[in-house]
Amino acid sequence: RRRRKNGRGSHQTREKRRMRLALLFIASLSCVTILSRIWTTPKVEFIEEFRGDDERTEEEEEEEDDINAREWSLHRAETNEDDGEDLGGRNGRLRRTPETRKCTFVQQQRQREDQHESEEKDERVQKSWIFRTNAKRLGYVHMASIMPIENGKILLAAWQGAHKVEGTDDQSVFVSKSVDGGEKWTKPRVVPGRTFGVRWAPTFFSSSSGSNEGETYLFYAESEQCWHCESNECEDIVRKRKNGSEEEDVSTYWDDSKEGIVSKAKKAASVGPWWRPGGNIKRVSIRLNDIEDDDGDINDDPWTFGEEEMILNEEAVPKVIGNPLLKLDDAILLPFWREHPRADAKCQPRKASDYASVLHSLDNGYTFHETHAKIEHRKNKMKDGKPDWLIEGSIVGPLRDGRLAQFFRTSRGAIYVSHSADNGESWDTPHATPLQNPNSKVSAVLLPNGVVVVCHNAHAFMKHPRIGVTRGKLALSVSTDDGKTWKEAVLFIEDTLEPGKHIHYPTMVIDGCDLRISYSVSGEGVKLATVKDWVSLHEVGGDSIDEQRVVY
Repeated sequence: RRRRKNGRGSHQTREKRRMRLALLFIASLSCVTILSRIWTTPKVEFIEEFRGDDERTEEEEEEEDDINAREWSLHRAETNEDDGEDLGGRNGRLRRTPETRKCTFVQQQRQREDQHESEEKDERVQKSWIFRTNAKRLGYVHMASIMPIENGKILLAAWQGAHKVEGTDDQSVFVSKSVDGGEKWTKPRVVPGRTFGVRWAPTFFSSSSGSNEGETYLFYAESEQCWHCESNECEDIVRKRKNGSEEEDVSTYWDDSKEGIVSKAKKAASVGPWWRPGGNIKRVSIRLNDIEDDDGDINDDPWTFGEEEMILNEEAVPKVIGNPLLKLDDAILLPFWREHPRADAKCQPRKASDYASVLHSLDNGYTFHETHAKIEHRKNKMKDGKPDWLIEGSIVGPLRDGRLAQFFRTSRGAIYVSHSADNGESWDTPHATPLQNPNSKVSAVLLPNGVVVVCHNAHAFMKHPRIGVTRGKLALSVSTDDGKTWKEAVLFIEDTLEPGKHIHYPTMVIDGCDLRISYSVSGEGVKLATVKDWVSLHEVGGDSIDEQRVVY
C-alpha cells in the first residue's frame, strides 16, 4: 500500500511540474510579445498621445521623419521587395512600384495613428482657402495652379486675378506660398515684368531630377494683339502703351499694403482695354529667398523672379495653356491650344481652325519646339454657334502600352481623350470617354500604381436662361485599365450643385502619398483640397461605367 501511495504522489508531482513549466512558458511568451510591440512602436505615437503636435520641437519632428524612414527601410528589407516590379497588363492589375509600396506603408501608419483619435472625423479630403476675394481689392481670381517643392515642405500657388472681372487691363498673375501643408498662405505677390497685355493661366514646372535641384518656372500666356475698346480714351491708352509714352506703367498696377494687395489701376479696370484669352506663351524663373535675412529679421518678400522668356509667339492666333507640364525620361511636354477671340477684338486673325497641340522639349526644358500635332474633331457638330473645341488638355503617361493620353474639355457633354505613341509628337483622333463634362476644365494624373485619376465636374451641362451656367459636383474618377473602363465620382471634392454657382477649374498634382487639387469658387476665391492616400483611391466606391454614356 505504501508503494502504491508513493507512486501516486510522484505522479502528481510530475503533473504539477509540467503545469508550472507550461504557465512559465506562456508568461515568458507574453512578455516577449509586449516588449516587441513596445520596441517596434514609433516614438511619435507616444509623443502625440501625451503631447500635442504644436508642442513638438523641430528636432523632434526631424527625429520623427528619421524614425519613419528607418521603419520604411526595415519594412522593405523584411518583405524582400524588389523595386520597379510591374503587376500591370491587359487585366488592369496595379503596378507595384517603390512609391506604391511606400504609400501603402504610410497609409497603414496613418490608420494605426487614427485609432488613437477620440473624435470621429473624415480626413480623406481636407480643404482650405488659398485666397479669398475682396471686392475692394482683388475681386476676381481664377485658374489656380499648385506645386509642392522641397519634398512637399513648401507649397506654391499661382492664379490670375483682377479688380473686378476677367480680361480687364489690370489682370495679372499672383503667387503665394504655404509652409504648413496649405492651411495658411502668404500675402499674394504680383509676378513683375508685364509690359503690354494681361496674363493668363499660370502653371508651375520644376526641372529638378532626383536629388539634383533644378529651376522652378512659372509658365503663362500674355496677351499682345487681341483687345477690345469702346471709347477713344481706351484707344489712346493702347496707342501710348505701344509707343512707350503711357503715363502709368502697367507693372505698377498693383501694390502691397498692410491690408494686402491693392489695385491702383482704377482706370484700367473701368475704361479698358479688355483683352481676349491667350497670347504669347512665356515663362519666368522663381526662387524663394531665405525666410530670415542676414540680421535675423523676417523677410517680407521671399520671392525672386528671373527674366521673362518667350516660349511660343502668338503670331496670328492667341495661344493658351491650362494644365501642368508632363516630364518624361527623355522629353518634357506642355499642352496648349489655339483660340480665336469669341467676342469683338481689334486683332483680325486669319480664318483658321482652332486646335490643341503640344510643345516639346528634349533638353530638360531649356528650349521648346512646336510639334506638328493638330488635335481636333473630325467635324464641327455645333449648330448654335458655340465653339466645338478641344481645350485645356491634361497629359498623363506613359500607360502600360507606352502611349500617352491627353484628356480634354469639350462642349459635347463628355471628356474626350487622344493618344500618342511617339512621346507627344503626334496624336490620334480624339474620342469620347464615358465621363461627364459640362464644358468645364479637367485635370488628370497617372498614379505610380498605374491608376489614372481625372478630376472634373461630374454632371451634365446645366444652364438656366436667367442665372446662367452651373458647375459643381467636383469629383475624382478612376480607371485601373488605362481608360478602358471607369469608376465615376469615387470621391467628391465638393458635392454641391448650387444654381448659377461655379466650383470648377481643378489642377491636380501628386505630392508624396497625397493628391493636391487647386480649384476656383466663383465670387469667393481659390481653394486647395488635399486627398490623403491615393494608393487606395481605386478601392473607393463609385459608378462603374464601361460604355460610352454620352453620344453626340
